[in-house]
Amino acid sequence: HCSPGLCGNGVCINTGGDFTCDCEEGYEDSVTLKVCTDIDECSLPGHCTGGTCFNTEGSYECACPPGRSLGPDGTNCVDIDECAMNANVCMHGKCHNTRGSYTCNCEQGYCKDDQGANCTDVDECTNLANCINGMCVNTDGTYECQCPEGFQKNPTGIGCDINECVEVPGVCRGGKCINGFGTYICECSMGYQLNSATKTCEDKNECDEEGQCNNGICDNTPGGFACDCDEGYTVTPDGRVCIDTDECTEDPIVCGIGTCQNMDGSFKCYCPDGYTSESGAACVDQREAHCYEQESQGVCSLPGNHAVKISTCCCQCTGGGWGSAEDDCEACPSNGTLEFKNICPNGCGFTPDGIGEYLNECEKNNPCINGRCVNQPGSFRCECTNGFTLDDTNRRCVDVNECVSSEDACGNGTCTNTDGAFECDCDSGYYNGPEMTCLDVDECKPGLDLNQCVFRCVNTDGSFHCDCPNGFELREDGRMCKDTDECASDDLNDCAENGMTCKNMIGFFVCLCPSGYRSTTPGVCVDQNECDLAGVCRNGNCVNLEGTFRCDCNEGYLYDEEHKMCLDTRTGFCYAQIHQRMCEVTSTTGLPFTRAECCCNRGKGWAEAGEDCEECPHPGTALFVKLCPHGVGFKPNGDDIDDCHVTPGLCAHGTCINTLGAFRCACSHGYESARSNKACIDINECLATPNPCSFDCRNTEGSYECICPKGYQIDADNSACVDLDECAAKRHNCQYLCINT
Repeated sequence: HCSPGLCGNGVCINTGGDFTCDCEEGYEDSVTLKVCTDIDECSLPGHCTGGTCFNTEGSYECACPPGRSLGPDGTNCVDIDECAMNANVCMHGKCHNTRGSYTCNCEQGYCKDDQGANCTDVDECTNLANCINGMCVNTDGTYECQCPEGFQKNPTGIGCDINECVEVPGVCRGGKCINGFGTYICECSMGYQLNSATKTCEDKNECDEEGQCNNGICDNTPGGFACDCDEGYTVTPDGRVCIDTDECTEDPIVCGIGTCQNMDGSFKCYCPDGYTSESGAACVDQREAHCYEQESQGVCSLPGNHAVKISTCCCQCTGGGWGSAEDDCEACPSNGTLEFKNICPNGCGFTPDGIGEYLNECEKNNPCINGRCVNQPGSFRCECTNGFTLDDTNRRCVDVNECVSSEDACGNGTCTNTDGAFECDCDSGYYNGPEMTCLDVDECKPGLDLNQCVFRCVNTDGSFHCDCPNGFELREDGRMCKDTDECASDDLNDCAENGMTCKNMIGFFVCLCPSGYRSTTPGVCVDQNECDLAGVCRNGNCVNLEGTFRCDCNEGYLYDEEHKMCLDTRTGFCYAQIHQRMCEVTSTTGLPFTRAECCCNRGKGWAEAGEDCEECPHPGTALFVKLCPHGVGFKPNGDDIDDCHVTPGLCAHGTCINTLGAFRCACSHGYESARSNKACIDINECLATPNPCSFDCRNTEGSYECICPKGYQIDADNSACVDLDECAAKRHNCQYLCINT
């Protein structure tokens, strides 16, 4: 009973009057059909646990997802411990294996890449806040902030600050400057107060405060004030308080022969009989007689015109004598004697009451024009107002030409002298300050809108300029910033010095190693051992070379120098259909193709001439990825496969046009492209608006036809129905006269 052809995929065993099939592994006997049929292992439990099962003729394949691989039994997918397999995984971090994958816990200064599979350096320099006003230099795991000249790192180390207290001329004049990050503070000295608008210390006018210099006149001075006390008061050593003068203690003979009593701001003399005190002055003899210019041995001569007191006569210290007659006179006592002090307690030039009737120069027309006259013992002095000074005589106040006396009276401006003062016409970029000085205008101050700097405004003396962050430079307008192409000049990068290629980035640049090299430390390129990389030189032996590598290919493979890989050069026939591991002969073009050209382009099977059919691996499986690393439509070296040439029968009802990695159909008239552009489908013209037919429309494959009702016929254009003249066409059965209607 075991005739040829029975028990395909098995051995026929004759059983005497019948037969049974002993099937090969992967097949089972169907008792009723007496044949060996394929076992669908994917429908049975315990196959491809943790993966995807693909049934094949007589067997099955397991496609494991990423992170899993076939176990020792070859039937199930088990987890891959990436942390144990690869010591280089999670560099700069700690690797934790997970089911089907792994995760990296990165060290500080590193973060996970997009796949979460490795720790990459965090470029802190992309955050401008990490290095304000400075140049940020990224390093492996951290970064460094380099400050420009004139700047220094702030205590937190995240930015650069300029010390205005050192760099800005005249800052905090009249006070102490305390630098802060991005700003500064003025602590004004005693006698000064802060002007918040200009951030300068201005003189405080203490004389405007109540209670200053009681019993005197308050004179404001830079940083303080001084008291000019009224008569009868004395200024304290600090010059700020007027206290009562104890005339009785300071001058024991102030009252002459009388008794002195001190009073607030004055004193009083109690005189003996015959003496009086005028206005609290010394006790003087009130008798009046003639004053003689000359006296000799008790005889006087050259008398005055009027009778005067002895003090009025003798306190002039001109000699002579005083008496009622030439032979009844007495000589004026000599200066310095006790008798002289009793008559003239205030000395020469003063009457005993201290007023000095004829010798008080200040009672005359003011001798101190542009100043104040202050009477002094035997003389006077002038105190000039601001803007005036004493001349050589010390008796007259003349204008001070501040424009000459001070070379830098206005600073950055033109000085014009005026009577008792001066005026400043400030240069552009300066303004009149509170002390008649041209101060710099801070164009960078927020709220003034004096600059249009996009990034940072830097104030300078009398002007300003715009500054850009590191890696940028000013545009021609001096306001906007544009990227600096460091790669355009070797002066801006050192890539060429290290044999590297410069690549410009927005705000910075990177140095790239040549092909075949990798960077281990900044600026150093070492040979890349491509043979350590997965998938290099499949179907051959990898030989590493300096800066490159070579593949020594196995027999039957050809080395592709451009793509550096071993290509399967065997050619055979590509089949679009396969049945029970047998290639359908009618589904091939009969043209020779490599196995990759066939299977990577939707082919189902491939066979060399005279050899068995090889089933193509299913897309998505590990075998397919190994054969077609660039995916469907591409050769192993990445070249495009001409789908229209390899696969016959594409684009029925149209023309196949090859595209990169795929194809599209240019459809014939009456057909339109399907949504995928990979097939042509019939157009139902009868659904068009307007309808192509005036009556009934019937769609046909690739076209349509118009159907006319009885009594009509289609016109020459096959689109409209026109009246049929049955009489003319002799389509009638009239015995006599035919009339068309």
